[in-house]
Amino acid sequence: MPAATTSVSGYLTSTDWTTFNNKGSGTVTSVGGTGTVNGISLSGTVTSSGNLTLGGTLDLSSPPAIGGTTASTGRFTTVTSTIATGTEPFTVASTTPVTNLSIGGNAATATNVAYSGLTGTVPTWNQNTTGSAATLTTARGIYGNNFDGSAALTQIIASTYGGTGNGFTKFSGATTAEKTYTLPDATTTILTTNAAVTVGQGGTGQTTYTDGQLLIGNSTGNTLTKTTLTAGTGVSITNGSGSISIASSLAKSTTVYTSGFGTYTAPANTQWVKITVVGPGAPGGSGVSRRGAGGGAGGVAIKWVAMTAGQNLTYTVGTYLFFDSTVSSGTLSISTITAAYGFSGNGATYTAGVTTGGAGGAASGGDINITGGQGGAAYGASTSVTTQISGAGGNCPGFGSGGSVVGGAIANGLDANGYGGGGGGAVGSVTAGNGGGGIIIFEAY
Repeated sequence: MPAATTSVSGYLTSTDWTTFNNKGSGTVTSVGGTGTVNGISLSGTVTSSGNLTLGGTLDLSSPPAIGGTTASTGRFTTVTSTIATGTEPFTVASTTPVTNLSIGGNAATATNVAYSGLTGTVPTWNQNTTGSAATLTTARGIYGNNFDGSAALTQIIASTYGGTGNGFTKFSGATTAEKTYTLPDATTTILTTNAAVTVGQGGTGQTTYTDGQLLIGNSTGNTLTKTTLTAGTGVSITNGSGSISIASSLAKSTTVYTSGFGTYTAPANTQWVKITVVGPGAPGGSGVSRRGAGGGAGGVAIKWVAMTAGQNLTYTVGTYLFFDSTVSSGTLSISTITAAYGFSGNGATYTAGVTTGGAGGAASGGDINITGGQGGAAYGASTSVTTQISGAGGNCPGFGSGGSVVGGAIANGLDANGYGGGGGGAVGSVTAGNGGGGIIIFEAY
């Protein structure tokens, strides 16, 4: 092998050794190579005051260690991308947190920047990121109450937002399905068991009662007042659970007179006496070849008189044509009570026509005065007896009815039924129907 020269490859001579030995601290201003360079080994500290220019493509698919002897501890301090636009991602792969990663330039507009595993300062984006997830920069109203996220909402929801406006109001009701509760469209009070329902609300205004109490209208305040019945002389009241019993302790007696005259004396414990006076009824009309009209009924008088035991009154039971029925003063002074007798019916010859019945007797002096019923009229269609009809007797209200009619043939008149009724008229007979007699009744209380 020849010695190396500038134009011949060969071995270094001793002179060349002396020239190159320990000369590595100098400056390499240019390194050139052709073909594929598999590696460049630079020992010691390499300082570059200029630019490292690579004329070809630098393959860093298996990058060497930078700044150390192992790849895991090496790093690029600055990586500049010449990609102006596009979607090529810039990926930092690391199994441990990467601190102080600065992405400058237009990287603020980048998308799909993954932050998993990153710590340190987040870069400032072109959006407004003032604030945090804990609070809102601008508070927002929720059902009338402002909320910025710094604290839970504890305010009361006003009625204008569907609430009650009261933190102590609670409703209950439907449990398994929706129900509708209709309230009036007005400001009003809901009726509850907390207080009595007033009269104005349709109630009584009362909540408690005792046995026998009744509710009585009270014009003072337009209310209902609780009260009980008050016992009086001769009257007792017994109040029970849901019941009231009323009893009379007065001695009650009834005395009836159907004829004659005399004195009535009030019995023991008497306070009031009810007096009923009935006048006698009159007979009907009669006569041979005559049709008779009905007789009138007697009058009726009823009166209440205050009497005490031992006081008396005089009485007369009337008889037709002789006496009216009367009650007058005895030891107790009263106005005379009179029930007059009725008037008899007339007899008329057989003719075509009508014969008026007798008038009823009048009544006076009573609290109630009733005139007796008039006798019925008799009538005929011709002079034949077969067309003649008698009159019925007048009725005495509540006591007696008049005798019935007869006709079409000769017949006696029919008597009255009961007291005070008028007798019926006869046809072609002298026997008329008799009226009912008078009666006087004393009822003591």
